[in-house]
Amino acid sequence: MEYNDKAGWSKVKLIIHEGRNRQVRRMFAAFGHEVVSLKRTGFAGLKLAGVSRGRYRELTGDEVAMLNHIAGKPGKENG
Repeated sequence: MEYNDKAGWSKVKLIIHEGRNRQVRRMFAAFGHEVVSLKRTGFAGLKLAGVSRGRYRELTGDEVAMLNHIAGKPGKENG
């Protein structure tokens, strides 16, 4: 967590395993804090590091296999 006393803001890193609509904003509102901005850095084991805003990259074979496993789809090795 990072706090800027002069500007009156905090920067918080939060990890949730299942996100609902506006969940983070509602969690902070429950403690009387407004969320000014959010930045997702990863999803389902995929990381956004190195991918510029508005851009994309090809998934690796391992990433596709991992997502298929999470989704319960059989992989090539299972037929």
